[in-house]
Amino acid sequence: MPEAPSNSVQSELHQALVNANGEVQQLRTTIAAMREQLEKSRFEEQERIQRAVSASNDEVMQLRQTIAAMRDELEKARFSEQSKIQRAVATAHE
Repeated sequence: MPEAPSNSVQSELHQALVNANGEVQQLRTTIAAMREQLEKSRFEEQERIQRAVSASNDEVMQLRQTIAAMRDELEKARFSEQSKIQRAVATAHE
């Protein structure tokens, strides 16, 4: 029959097991913290992307509005010039 481990060996084994369990718990805690940080980083990146897309869309909208306003002004200027020409022609024929 094998001999039972001495108290000293049992104590060392028990301490090694306690240490290993402590290390496992620390690693699990570290992994959980790293997962949380990674998720936070992903969320922040998505927010940055959404802000950039939103800003780009806003700029496009502003540029379109500016173009529309400039087209209106150009059309008004053309109409004004046409009116002046027509009046000049009508005055010349009188």
